[in-house]
Amino acid sequence: MANKKDIFGFLGGDVTTKIFATILIIVIIALLIWQGKRITTWFKNYKKVTQEKDELSALKAGGVQVSYSQSQFNTFADKLHQAMKGPGTNTTNVYAVFNAMNNKADVLELIKAFGVRDKDNLVEYMSKEWLLSIPNINKILATKGIDYQF
Repeated sequence: MANKKDIFGFLGGDVTTKIFATILIIVIIALLIWQGKRITTWFKNYKKVTQEKDELSALKAGGVQVSYSQSQFNTFADKLHQAMKGPGTNTTNVYAVFNAMNNKADVLELIKAFGVRDKDNLVEYMSKEWLLSIPNINKILATKGIDYQF
């Protein structure tokens, strides 16, 4: 019996310390499980945003130009944010912004201008809007010949 090893032997013989360590480990594991999906989603979205920036650079290098100034894209991004933040969604304003996009470079520049607001990028923000129809936005873009899907 004296040779039996205690898994928390490194903590010393105090039972209170062992109980505290066990609870702490359980809490850390629970937090990782609880926030794990959010962490993986963040990494996936970060990767997508990075790819979109690279794609925007490639489009511009290939001669595709954005249709508006940077300040206009910032205004579009602000308009989207105002339309979606808080309770309710002003879908008319959201659809109007996407109707104003003329090519894929415009959409990518809009995503870039939106950046991260309230801890979410544009794709995440839109996915949380219950009243917003992503298929309608994709249809607007497709109708204009823009090869981008949210």
